[in-house]
Amino acid sequence: MSAPTDPIAYLRRVREAGQHNDVVQMIRDRDSAITRWGRVFASPSRLTPEDLSDFLQFEHNRHWWGLQRRSDILLRRFEAVREMISELLDEDRPIVERIDGLGEPREFDREIWSPILLVTHPDTHGVWNQISESAMRRLGLWPDGTDGASPGTVYGMVDEMLNLTAAEVGVDLWTLDALWWAVEKEHDASRYFVTRSKPARVATRARTAAPARTKTLRAAKAKAVVAEDTFVCQRCWMTKQSRLASDEAGVCIDCA
Repeated sequence: MSAPTDPIAYLRRVREAGQHNDVVQMIRDRDSAITRWGRVFASPSRLTPEDLSDFLQFEHNRHWWGLQRRSDILLRRFEAVREMISELLDEDRPIVERIDGLGEPREFDREIWSPILLVTHPDTHGVWNQISESAMRRLGLWPDGTDGASPGTVYGMVDEMLNLTAAEVGVDLWTLDALWWAVEKEHDASRYFVTRSKPARVATRARTAAPARTKTLRAAKAKAVVAEDTFVCQRCWMTKQSRLASDEAGVCIDCA
C-alpha cells in the first residue's frame, strides 16, 4: 500500500470534507467532553468508580469506543487504578517516567491512559491507541526508532509527532484524533465502526453469515450506495473515497 504523497494535505482534505457524520459529531463534542472529564480527572483522589465506569463508555466520553470491555477488571482494582491515574497526571515528573512506572492492572494501558492524558491536557498530550497508530503508519507519520523502546519512550516520540501534525494540519489534538478515525474508515470501513455498550443486532448477524454470502452482500450493498465521489474497489469490494484510488483502474491504494 502506498501512502498519500502529502499526508498533511490529505488530513486537511478529510477535515474539510466533513463526510463522516460520526467524526463530525466527535469534533463537535470536544469542548463539552474535555470540560467534563478534565474536571473529573483533575482531582484523582476524588475520582469514584462511577466516574471511571462512565468514562469507559462511548456514550459519555464521546470519542472512544470499546473501553467498557475493561470495566470489570479496572473497577475491581479501582484503588490501584486511581493511584495509577494520580501518578500518570503528576506533571512534576517526565511523561516517559510516569508511563513506564505504571503497574498493574495491565488493562490500564495506552487505550485508557492516553485518552485521560488528552482530556486533562488537551493542548499538550495526544492519544496513542490502535486507531491512531494504524493511521499514522498508513500515512507515513509514525516516528522512527520505536522498535524495542519502552511504552513511555514510544509515547514521548508519538506525542511529539502528534503535536507537530496537529500544528501542520491546523487542528487541536482532539480533532486530530477524530481525523485518524476518519482515515481508517476511508481505508477499511468494515473494520472501524462505533460500537455502543450493546452491539447492534445487525452486527451479530453479519459476523455469523457465511463468508461467501457476506462478500456478495457487501459488494451488492457497496454498488447500491456508491456516490459520485466514491468508487467500489474491484479487489476488496469496498466503497472508497475517490482520493483513495490508485493508478490502476478500479483499484484502491490499499489493494494496489
